[in-house]
Amino acid sequence: MSSPTPRPLQKERAPFSSMEPLSWRRPAGLGSSYHPGDRIGGRFEAVCVLEREAGGLALEVVHLGFGQRMVLQVISPALVDGQGVARFQRQARVLASLESEHVARVFDAGVLPDGNLYVLRERVGGDSLWEEAIGRRLATHEALTLLAQIAEPVQEAHARGVVLRGLSPRRIRVKRRRSGEICAKITDMTSCRIHAEAPSRTMTGALELTPFTAPELLGPRPRADERTDVFSLGAILFTLFAGRAPFDGDGQALVAALHSERRPSLLPLRADVPTSVERAIQAALAVRPADRPSDVHALVHELWPDAPPAAQLTMDRIARLSSPSLARASYAGFALDDAKTQRVTRRRVEARPPTSDPAPVVHVSRGRGWLARMRDAFRRG
Repeated sequence: MSSPTPRPLQKERAPFSSMEPLSWRRPAGLGSSYHPGDRIGGRFEAVCVLEREAGGLALEVVHLGFGQRMVLQVISPALVDGQGVARFQRQARVLASLESEHVARVFDAGVLPDGNLYVLRERVGGDSLWEEAIGRRLATHEALTLLAQIAEPVQEAHARGVVLRGLSPRRIRVKRRRSGEICAKITDMTSCRIHAEAPSRTMTGALELTPFTAPELLGPRPRADERTDVFSLGAILFTLFAGRAPFDGDGQALVAALHSERRPSLLPLRADVPTSVERAIQAALAVRPADRPSDVHALVHELWPDAPPAAQLTMDRIARLSSPSLARASYAGFALDDAKTQRVTRRRVEARPPTSDPAPVVHVSRGRGWLARMRDAFRRG
């Protein structure tokens, strides 16, 4: 009896993360359906759905010119009003200019032939920060390292006049480097807006309600500035320590919780939380923006004493990004006076004579340049 003729092998298409065809998951407002293997704009081949949001899809695609896998975020044109396309591309150029290693690179943005908007960005591996943190309680050094890495591109965006507004753990990926060090990257910034433009003029117009959404974004007249992202960073820091979101509920219940004067505390959950962390979280989660730290640098400055060396170096870069006056400042050698003076001072350690107590004496020089201090040290021999 002869054996049956084997079927010719068929090329398998990459499975969907959702195990559903892209066309079944097309949000209302998109001008086209997308199927696995489809050519999009003549430049990309669809592979799978990574994420679905109101009015948009995040697709894993293969760039036909380079053969590399990237992420194509397809956005409904209905989310962009008036002169929104030009503003959309302008904000995409700002995001593409960010230099931090902790944000996914933006390569291109524009309009597809079917009328949908798109952002082409780097494909980042690993798990979402939500999957990494939920149900766990990270150690202090690990939580502060992640927070510093996330805060760095946020501060850089602020320095370029961009407020993110939609920062949440689901938009952050975490993976391990080959050295074993943990690395976080913000992957999606399409809910951002340029600070100088009207509050409603965001990159896509879409804003998702999450436990990490600042209360001022939910009122009849939403407004956003640097302190809006400080709130989100404080909520993320709470999640890293507590293993859960700081606020519970959906819809109106979540809105009420975000506006409530009762702020969540880590102390009932963890006795090992440093005082600086609890103080920073309480300040960042204040309902009124005026009661929060003024910017990202002010937030991480509170956390610096308990942060590991790697996180302190990242916080040092945040200080440089926060203000030109701090361009030469380093947490390792500089300290800020109290809030009343806010002057940058230099801590210089001089050894005592060998015959005296070997403990160093710390002197604080005020108002003198680094060149003058180096010249004085050279003259002393």
